[in-house]
Amino acid sequence: MDTRKLEKQFVDFVTEYKQIIYKVCYIYATDSDSLNDLYQETVINLWKSFPRFRGECKASTWVYRIALNTCISFFRKSAYLLAFCYFKKLDKISFLSIDCIVL
Repeated sequence: MDTRKLEKQFVDFVTEYKQIIYKVCYIYATDSDSLNDLYQETVINLWKSFPRFRGECKASTWVYRIALNTCISFFRKSAYLLAFCYFKKLDKISFLSIDCIVL
């Protein structure tokens, strides 16, 4: 399929289902920046999967599942990074307190 034609179909597709994407992202967003990040990640994942969409289910169901999985994955990564940074800070604090006691 021609790339321009595929891009046009994708833009029309996202425009048609943007309300579903925003609804799912809004549930998981903590502020407008995270809403925009989630929306962008979802559109990227839709673009990657768009050529493989077989039409075995409704397009709205497919979009919903990709949006939901993207949001869940995004927050799993965020929670992991947040926990990792938190433990790194605790680790530094404990080393600092031990150094202070030794001195």
